[in-house]
Amino acid sequence: MQFFIFAVVYASLREHSASDVHSAKKHERHHTKHVHKSWASHKHTKTNHTHKMWTMVGGCQKKEPGAGMDSSLGLKTVYKDGYFHLRCMMDKMLTAADWHDELQREHLYNVDTNVSIVKYTDRVDVEKQQSMTPSICFEFCRTVPDMLHFGLTAGRDCYCAPYFMQGPGDGVCDAGCEGDSAVTCGNTAGMSDVYEMHSCNDVIADAKDASAAAKDVWDAGEDAVDYAADVLTGTKAATDDIDEKEMRDGMMEFSTFINKEMMTLEDTLDECEALITDVDDKVNAAPADTLDYDILGPIDEAKAAMKTCVIAMKEQTKVTTDIVESPEFAATLSIADLDLDAIVALAA
Repeated sequence: MQFFIFAVVYASLREHSASDVHSAKKHERHHTKHVHKSWASHKHTKTNHTHKMWTMVGGCQKKEPGAGMDSSLGLKTVYKDGYFHLRCMMDKMLTAADWHDELQREHLYNVDTNVSIVKYTDRVDVEKQQSMTPSICFEFCRTVPDMLHFGLTAGRDCYCAPYFMQGPGDGVCDAGCEGDSAVTCGNTAGMSDVYEMHSCNDVIADAKDASAAAKDVWDAGEDAVDYAADVLTGTKAATDDIDEKEMRDGMMEFSTFINKEMMTLEDTLDECEALITDVDDKVNAAPADTLDYDILGPIDEAKAAMKTCVIAMKEQTKVTTDIVESPEFAATLSIADLDLDAIVALAA
């Protein structure tokens, strides 16, 4: 019992402290929210990325002579901005089209279009190489001119190709990728997971759309914080007028739960706001038609981090709203002949 009383007293002090912090943040958040709302009027139309809508560019319609032959090209310009999995296959390009491997060039090179595959390990410095996944391979191959496909094999090997040549073989791609074992990277018997790349030239537009969507989620989270703060204020006002200790303690205990989730949501909003700003800053600084990998790469990375935070924002907004509107809290309030509307009214 002594511990419970201490916990309630601590919760009450924490509520007052949290209330002060929330009040200090509230003006700043409302200003930010106003800015976000003004941004909302500048949303861009989302590009349709269904397979039927993709336009093949940079060698999609022909087998580019000379593709992949210049060993100095790559890691400078972005030529592709999306990819999808084709299938698991025995890709003869892996064993017959590596011009850069001296042994293969002398004895195995067997294509008549004067092209070559390009291997990740041949172009990326050892200290910069990462554990392989489809996205790591794509980030590399998207910067190699005239490449349309990339393949993954042996769980860790990545190569780019202007086209694929499916040979005989019905093996299963069952080798987990070194960087993500939930995804396969071919197998150790020569089979490859082959992907096709496409270009919509919409990295910047996609980032703008993602930012606009993130701001909508941020606004909903801020509304949830304000709602929870009003409920906490109203609950405190209600308990001040309740003499029955057990009833008062029950309401204060629920206030502790609400306060905890509200503070977590506030922290998440702050983190996501910084990531949204980072995306916007990078997008606004980028030339509209740039293909520079050093510009578009960081935009994609910033967008990915922001979208991860948006998921956390959505989840925490729901958790916070759910506890405020939980049947248990409603039952606790009903004992004192109160409901949420009455509690919110007390906060006014």
